[in-house]
Amino acid sequence: MQKKRLKFFWIVFIAIFCWEWIPEFVAPTLTGISIFCLAKRDSAWFTRIFGGSNGNEGLGMFSICLDWAYIGSGGGSLGALFTPFTTQVSQFIGFVFFSFLVFTFRF
Repeated sequence: MQKKRLKFFWIVFIAIFCWEWIPEFVAPTLTGISIFCLAKRDSAWFTRIFGGSNGNEGLGMFSICLDWAYIGSGGGSLGALFTPFTTQVSQFIGFVFFSFLVFTFRF
């Protein structure tokens, strides 16, 4: 019984190691891909305008982003790609109410 448990532990350990290590090794290289910077690597001007190999290097014009943290944060304050209409209405009502409080009362 003990050998089965040890074998199961090592299988799960290796699977979890691969599951965590491979994305941590590969994913940082996929944060931003700039075709322009790949075409002209020696120009610092191109790197400043179109971005470089790192995630937040340069302005990043026309670069392709594959990082879910950047892609998913564009849909609203919840961080999803799509914010439901009821959530948008609720946030708008809260904003209007808070703005009314701030602009009508003097502190």
